[in-house]
Amino acid sequence: MTQLASTPSQHQYLKQILVSLDPKIKIARSLEEEKRVETFRDDIYREVYPKTFKNKPDGYYNNGIHCYMTDDNDQMIATLSFAFECEQGLPDAPFFAEQIAQYQRAGIKYAEVGRMLVAPQCRRQGLAKRLFRFIYYAARTMGIERLLTLYKCDGLPFVTNIIGTRVLNPNTFENFGGKTEYAALEWRLDETSAKFFRWIADKPKGNKTVMDSYSKPHMSLTTSFQMALYRLAAKSLYGDVIDLGCGNAKMAPFLADKRKVTRYLGVDISKDMLTNGQTIIDKLDRADFSLRHGDVCDIQAGQFDCAVSLCSLQFWPDPQRALNHIYNLLKPNGIFVLGVPNHKQNLSRLIKEVTKEHIAHPDLSQFIESNKALAKQTAQFVKPESLKMMVEQAGFEVLRHHRRLYLGGLEFMVLCKH
Repeated sequence: MTQLASTPSQHQYLKQILVSLDPKIKIARSLEEEKRVETFRDDIYREVYPKTFKNKPDGYYNNGIHCYMTDDNDQMIATLSFAFECEQGLPDAPFFAEQIAQYQRAGIKYAEVGRMLVAPQCRRQGLAKRLFRFIYYAARTMGIERLLTLYKCDGLPFVTNIIGTRVLNPNTFENFGGKTEYAALEWRLDETSAKFFRWIADKPKGNKTVMDSYSKPHMSLTTSFQMALYRLAAKSLYGDVIDLGCGNAKMAPFLADKRKVTRYLGVDISKDMLTNGQTIIDKLDRADFSLRHGDVCDIQAGQFDCAVSLCSLQFWPDPQRALNHIYNLLKPNGIFVLGVPNHKQNLSRLIKEVTKEHIAHPDLSQFIESNKALAKQTAQFVKPESLKMMVEQAGFEVLRHHRRLYLGGLEFMVLCKH
């Protein structure tokens, strides 16, 4: 049987790594918090789902992790829970008996997700999108491959079309005493629809991405923090190298004079970044250096000796999927150099140091404001333990890992494919 969070210590570990995924979604880490979640749900279930309200104790409290959101007055406004296999089974195990048996035979990691509730007065605030985004990244972080859930029958077009869930039973005829009957669903994380990532991305209106607006100041200004990162990364790279999320290709000059680097391919989703980057490539006199517009996962597998990605992973919509693909991009014993800002990065302190260094630079203000906007709007900063779990889940061995760059605000890893 493949179990997750089956002991109190495992529970606490999972809670610790989930805390950094979304600052607005909290993890109940005490009995008092769990009681708050239960009281909030009871107030809703009493009226809407009387059958569930009467079924005490709730199966989600046997072996679950409970998440919640509060408003500015610390009033609870939304909840969701993950339930894991235990002696009592999953809360809705009878509806998933066949799938659970298959998972256990195949060693597939699974969990049930449910009790996703939003306070009536908050249902037009976009909280559902935030909760779905959290469900996906939390499941990925915990190493879950399959999620099982009961979902309202009238919501099937959304979850099947946007998320890509599989319908196991279109109508279980269970309504928990309410007016709506429920379907049984399976969410295979690796098969999540591309529409889902577009839905949760919250991209700005218009044709330009946030990265496009960052392109010009990033091109004209390079900090000592960046220079140190490029130099350190270059030491581990050789052969055919792919730079994932290459931006303006500022890594390329640090590889151009290395004879052991036989090829460089920079890949980025921002056309403006690549346009500027091409001016750098053109000046390097390396015919084997090139750039490509596209997604990380669009690149054909198995052709590179090394991969590098610096200060980019935090912007990827599905980092675990991308890490899995990067593993496949590499030849056996290939090296992956990864640099990712962590959740403790002190942006204010970094800005002060950059200002001292470039106080007379004409693009300094735009450089600072662009970095602030990226950190606030788009980035998903990670905790070290979460990142380590993700790269190991992708199959990498960690050769080196430290936080000596960016004033301790960057996770630097040298990884190997075996």
